[in-house]
Amino acid sequence: MNKDFFKMSREALTEFIFEKKAELGDEVCILEHNFQIDDLLKFADIVGDTSSLLKMTMETDADYLLYAGAKFFTEAGCILCPDKRIMQANLKADCPLTYTIDENETERVFNDISKKNKKELVPVCYFTASYKLKSFSGRNDGTTCTAANAYDIILYYLNQGKSIFFTPMSNIAFNVVKELQLEDKDVALIDEKTDINSITGEEKIYIWDVGCYVHSNFKTQDVEKLRKKYKNMKFISHLECLPDVIEKCEFASFTNGITDILRNNPNQDEWGFATVSNFAERLAKQYPNKTILPVRPDLVCEDMILTDLPHLADSLQSIVDYKNGKGELRTELKVPEEHRIYALKAINKMYSILAGLENVSTI
Repeated sequence: MNKDFFKMSREALTEFIFEKKAELGDEVCILEHNFQIDDLLKFADIVGDTSSLLKMTMETDADYLLYAGAKFFTEAGCILCPDKRIMQANLKADCPLTYTIDENETERVFNDISKKNKKELVPVCYFTASYKLKSFSGRNDGTTCTAANAYDIILYYLNQGKSIFFTPMSNIAFNVVKELQLEDKDVALIDEKTDINSITGEEKIYIWDVGCYVHSNFKTQDVEKLRKKYKNMKFISHLECLPDVIEKCEFASFTNGITDILRNNPNQDEWGFATVSNFAERLAKQYPNKTILPVRPDLVCEDMILTDLPHLADSLQSIVDYKNGKGELRTELKVPEEHRIYALKAINKMYSILAGLENVSTI
């Protein structure tokens, strides 16, 4: 990275980034997740949750896709658009749910359970998973899911009489299990140390026991403490929070859904958010006439905010240099083809399931 960018003022960086964006025009598309820091949002062509970023990744005509966020978003761009140059503003920006789960150990546990399970076992991979885990899912005729559609995907397979191997986000699965009112005997928590003898083979869903380090740290007492201070406050939880936290809140949704809830309740003036604090603080700026507070101001996605103005400036300069034959794309990311084809199969399976949901009966 060009270290000179770290010496520039915020104002100079802002001017530089706008200048490079104008120079590149429609050739570059900057995509940012809702959890990204406010400093970067003014430069984004697309801001949204996982589902909306996926949609726009496939629809944009830009030659260069530049992601400001966790690496699994950028990997998705590589998987979906092999004909484009895919870049991540800061290659160190990752997610523990992507890099702390070993795909080989995951597949070993999956195979062990498959041999004992009485039904067909299907892997369902939450989208924070690495491209290798998505590839594992595709190779085993499984699929991916997002916070927005996890309920529909899980219900689809249960309606088919299949068992589900869910990784790597336990809280998402826990909340679907609770909503579907599955019995304890239908659910098994698993990880790389799982004793296969503890599995009956009758379970409906096997959940890899790991959660988001931000959303898993919200506690029911955090909600209760704020509710005592604001008697008329209503609470919205992200779907990655624990079920008992969601139970204390009036609403639960994914990030785009959270903004919809605010918009659809114009007469509600006090809101508490159980999700990353900078997202709640941004919404407070957008609705200055309302009281909008993070339930835990200290809980921030440290990985998502690693990307800043110098990183964005460096990536854009890299594109300009490359186009002028003066260098390489310094922050380009690639997914090996042997993994990409199976990861794409898993993602396409997700869209295929969602497209046919009108034909799915209720369990």
